[in-house]
Amino acid sequence: MSLRGLAARIGLAVGAFLVSALVMEVALRILGIGGPMQLEPLYDRDEVHYVRERPWKPRRAWFDGPFLRVAVIGDSFTVGQGVNWDNTYPYRLLELLNLNAAPPAAFLRVFAKNGYNTIGELRFLDNALRWKADLIVLGIFINDSERPSKHSASDYNEGWLPRPPRGLMRTLTRASRFAEIGYERFEDLRVQMTSGGDNPAFEPESQGWKDFETALGIFAGKTDSAGIPLVAAILPTMHGLGPSYSRVPHERMGAALEKQGILYLDLLDAFLDKSSIRMQVYPGVDAHPSEIAHRIMAREIFDFLLEEKVLGDEYRPRAVLENPSRDQWLRQVRRFRDVVHYDP
Repeated sequence: MSLRGLAARIGLAVGAFLVSALVMEVALRILGIGGPMQLEPLYDRDEVHYVRERPWKPRRAWFDGPFLRVAVIGDSFTVGQGVNWDNTYPYRLLELLNLNAAPPAAFLRVFAKNGYNTIGELRFLDNALRWKADLIVLGIFINDSERPSKHSASDYNEGWLPRPPRGLMRTLTRASRFAEIGYERFEDLRVQMTSGGDNPAFEPESQGWKDFETALGIFAGKTDSAGIPLVAAILPTMHGLGPSYSRVPHERMGAALEKQGILYLDLLDAFLDKSSIRMQVYPGVDAHPSEIAHRIMAREIFDFLLEEKVLGDEYRPRAVLENPSRDQWLRQVRRFRDVVHYDP
């Protein structure tokens, strides 16, 4: 093939690509796909509210009677980085445990520290056993099989977030929705590869994974010997929620927990239909759970403890109020999204 013929074919291919991109750009704009994110913050509201039966008293007023000691062990997700203490999932779990007047009041202590992983949290297990906990909840984040790195916390968080476009790519993605969506998909794939199945921390031969399995075995052995129920909760990262979120870390960690006979709850499905932006404490900067995500986690863990009979039915909330505003909110959302077909 002559050089002129090769150039003609290359030009034809480039022209076809540009025409296709232009058609896609027009179609995306007509369909309203892409552009600035439109948040829909109303779908994470509970359908019911629980009402307290037990009058709130200072803790020392309960010392005379029996009470339930609950220890929650974990890392920064359990500490509640970025949110106030009374918005964290351990505190909200404590509130749920103390709704009814009849059962023994619950006392809850948090044994957690930012940056720790499961094997480092074994020291917290010893503290919880000395405290004579009646129930231990172990929060597991999907990086718990990674070995501690020398990077700063900000550098570490950056690796779990998509990189904003720079230079010419920044200009191109802001001008074209076709380029914008393509770049976002590329970055989502990159993050999934580093936090999902392609992460060496989830491979059985990696030292981090061996440490993780060793730690689970010790957790299971010590709690079993002490006769204390142990329940683990696998917590998802709040970035990239949706159909493309990788289930591989959750599946492998779940299999490791099953291998040790540890009862566990995977919270992934409770978050896949939520907005990542709304679930993050500082959207795009810090993907730790927001106060809304903590509320969801506490409710899921509480319901799981009841369903699995870890807690007796006396802790099941009896005073329930329907959320009077939720249906109204959803009707308004439908009206704004499709006013032509809105049926009041």
